[in-house]
Amino acid sequence: MSTTAYVAGSSARAANEFAVAGPCLIVAESDPKPGAALRVVASAANEAEAALLQQRLAQAGIQATSERAIGGPEMGASGARYIYVAATDLERAREVLGPSDQPEPGK
Repeated sequence: MSTTAYVAGSSARAANEFAVAGPCLIVAESDPKPGAALRVVASAANEAEAALLQQRLAQAGIQATSERAIGGPEMGASGARYIYVAATDLERAREVLGPSDQPEPGK
């Protein structure tokens, strides 16, 4: 695994302190676990819908996270969101969120 050191500041003094004290932050450039990359499994119209989808996935034992689809600053609960799961859970998550084979009550 290759690493990159980041040193705050660009002065000669900062560079000298880095040489003495060592790196402040080590950033891994490679993915630590194969299949750990996140993939979009669904989109939601707003934060409430995203939370509902995340709860359905959690009940199936799938960890999920959401992020605003347009990026930028968050202005309340409005705005579309992407739901992400680990690449290894993608197919199972699609099954969980897919249409149900059971008829709706009252039909």
